[in-house]
Amino acid sequence: MPVSSRIHSNGRGAIFGPLGVALAVCLAAFAVNAPACSVPVYRYALERWAADPYGVLVFHRGELSEEQRKLADRLSPNTREESDTVNLQAHIADLDSDLDPKLRELWEKQKDASLPWMMLYYPTQSGIQEVVWSGELTDANVNRMIDSPARREIARRLLTVNSAVWALLETGDKERDDAAARLLDERIALLEKELKLPEIAAQDVAEGLLNIPETQLKISFSSVRVSRKDPAEAVFVEQLLGMEPDLHELREPMVFPIFGRGRALYALVGAGINAENIRDAGSFLIGPCSCQVKEQNPGVDVLMAANWDKLVQFQVDVDKELPPLSGFLAMNEDAEESAAAASETADSAVEAVDASDGMENVAEAAADSDVATAPDSEGEVAASSNVGLLLIGAMTALVLLVGFFLFGRNS
Repeated sequence: MPVSSRIHSNGRGAIFGPLGVALAVCLAAFAVNAPACSVPVYRYALERWAADPYGVLVFHRGELSEEQRKLADRLSPNTREESDTVNLQAHIADLDSDLDPKLRELWEKQKDASLPWMMLYYPTQSGIQEVVWSGELTDANVNRMIDSPARREIARRLLTVNSAVWALLETGDKERDDAAARLLDERIALLEKELKLPEIAAQDVAEGLLNIPETQLKISFSSVRVSRKDPAEAVFVEQLLGMEPDLHELREPMVFPIFGRGRALYALVGAGINAENIRDAGSFLIGPCSCQVKEQNPGVDVLMAANWDKLVQFQVDVDKELPPLSGFLAMNEDAEESAAAASETADSAVEAVDASDGMENVAEAAADSDVATAPDSEGEVAASSNVGLLLIGAMTALVLLVGFFLFGRNS
């Protein structure tokens, strides 16, 4: 949905665009076959939504020099150093080879391009086909493309203190930018006090959908100001402006809530930076993650140099995560063979957890040990699951019958 018409016609912002559609899809999926997840969106996204990879085309002619080859190697997970973790995948295109006609046509459309030349694209999952940014393959350009001070600070905060970071893209007009920043900071500070986290369902904890103690969940927001004139942020600015069709045309302050592993929710622009829209965005971010499938949620991932899998800390309260564990440990040595086997497996799972610094693998260890389906609670879990499925099936059948009935009457 174009931002300009949405903002200037009613000043409401993006909540009725991509977020409204996503929520409708989530509700439809839930009604058919998917239970809701009570874990807040921001935390579920941080733990489980891998950052979508950007694509970069590198055009060259003939052999790359050793220095150019090292730069190209940094752009692909197959060749980059382990320390150079970034959601980016490269395709090297030699113009002297039997190149795909579409790639050759794409190169021929470039103006004032010096080989070797890079063209950065949004993730396929975003559906955005426009080029994000293009430039010569140089050390400075590669560094600027994959990382910047603002993106690094946003990643640091998401990993340590904040539920979401609100990036304010400045216009260059100090008075307007300062006013937007004051309003934003005031509103997100109030949201921290007014909004309430969802109550986490015990089943979601047992299934490993939350990998930190519920007491460590918190509502914490902050803002980062990004200048359009800062060369170090040039690629980041282009990423933000290209996420919706007409943002490049607008010279207004823009706010992008960023959460999870660098996912930008949508743009609040000009008059759309208001109390209602900020609250709507904040409520979505800390609300229950009803749509567990990432692609059914609004937003576009940002290109960030962060090893999320390694840096996201799973600090699990084992007693809460694995409620039947004490029962296994207390079993009599003369218990049935199946119960003894379950006890041994559960002990192995706990040892695996203790051996992993930060307890990062507890969800997998618990799943492997079948602790969630212990003999004492297996019937109850299965019965609860079956009842839920029957209810969902009955509701779906009822909706279909009513629809057919009404359709028959109208016919």
